[in-house]
Amino acid sequence: MFEDDEYSTLIALPLICAIVFGLATASFLYTSYYAEFLIGSPSSTSCLALMVMPFLVIIGVVAGVVIGIILAFVFLLCGQLTIDGNKLIRLSLIFVIGFSLLTGIAGFLVTKNNVEFNKPRIIYSNESIAKKDVNSEPVVSDTTTVFSEQRDKGRSLVWNDLRIMLRFTEDTICAVDKGHNFVIQTLLDEKFHYIRQLQAMEIRLSPNEKKYLAVIAELRATSHHTMLLIYSPSGSLIYHEMFNNFGREIIIGINKLNSQTEALIIKNKDEIFSYSKR
Repeated sequence: MFEDDEYSTLIALPLICAIVFGLATASFLYTSYYAEFLIGSPSSTSCLALMVMPFLVIIGVVAGVVIGIILAFVFLLCGQLTIDGNKLIRLSLIFVIGFSLLTGIAGFLVTKNNVEFNKPRIIYSNESIAKKDVNSEPVVSDTTTVFSEQRDKGRSLVWNDLRIMLRFTEDTICAVDKGHNFVIQTLLDEKFHYIRQLQAMEIRLSPNEKKYLAVIAELRATSHHTMLLIYSPSGSLIYHEMFNNFGREIIIGINKLNSQTEALIIKNKDEIFSYSKR
């Protein structure tokens, strides 16, 4: 028989672990969710996450029970059949409060990192492209558009007299020649594996070189993101930028700087940017 202030190890540990893991999971998930509303721009599908969270908390509880049972058997093998009630309460409070605080802070930091990651920014530049604000509207040029349903097969376009097939997968933008050799190939960060369509056009940024290739990658509509990628005549990525578009179509065009040189013009709502060779 157990003393009045002692509890069975086989019952107490799984119960404590279930509570700790359940509350820790809830703390992480709900802190992440509401932090996104406070410091970020939540996706239109974020409400779906709120519906899934209770099920994830249940998984956390089940995981806690399993871990608690394993710990209980370890205690039993060591001859610890019971746990003192006062010690049990103290340990329970420490673990519940401690783990909930830690996972809540972790949830906030993860969300903060994601918000920073998703801000409009220049992802990569080899410093050869100069970007500046302009007032001139772009002269809309012919572009080749690859829609989502064409992603695997791609669409044909001519770049510097070479016919290529521009296509994309979940995580890669690429173009191949007739011999299926890669002309361009860019692996996107895992957080941007949801390209919706591509627009591409060639542009003469330098009078002494062949034409460059500008590609606009529109991401999933609910992400509110669009990317600009500029490739050198050799197929190297020299510039990569991310915009926020919030459902607005980004217009791509050119402005002639002189008889031999052009500037790429991007219009995003009221903002107009010019991209030229330094």
